[in-house]
Amino acid sequence: VPTSAPSCTAGNVSPSESSACMPCEVGTYAHRGGELECSICPAGTFSGSQGQSACSLCGLGSDSEAGASTCVPCKKGRYASIYGTADSCTVCEAGKFLGREGGVSESDCIECTKGSYASSGSAECTESPAGSFLPSSNEKPEPCPAGTFSLPGDAQCTPCPQSSFSPNEKAAECI
Repeated sequence: VPTSAPSCTAGNVSPSESSACMPCEVGTYAHRGGELECSICPAGTFSGSQGQSACSLCGLGSDSEAGASTCVPCKKGRYASIYGTADSCTVCEAGKFLGREGGVSESDCIECTKGSYASSGSAECTESPAGSFLPSSNEKPEPCPAGTFSLPGDAQCTPCPQSSFSPNEKAAECI
């Protein structure tokens, strides 16, 4: 006597014609009934419980890899300004930072103050060290030339006062 395949509802599958219906695992879905296997949720989406007929989009400030059971907040220094961001949040540009997780727009990235800098994707700005200057907040510090000095956080080098000097570059003081 031939057996007929069970008529599974959306979110459930029957791996073979004679097996019982089984719910799709987290991170997967079955859009309609009668499917033999569950589909993996694409990157930027998730399925947090068994038996789902569709995956949900990740919210602003989060992303996911394919097959995710949940979305994860963007790391510090990154943001996601659209729903369903896949695999990688956008990095804040050089000269800006984002010190918290889950940034939702480029405006969450804050410009470094004068005398500090940040590379792209930074969670904080770094103060310019003594003996250096910053061409701009999105570049790394350059050494002060001989005859000049700078203190930590100075944006530019200062010429040594009259009757003093700094014989080497990267001076923190004149002698």
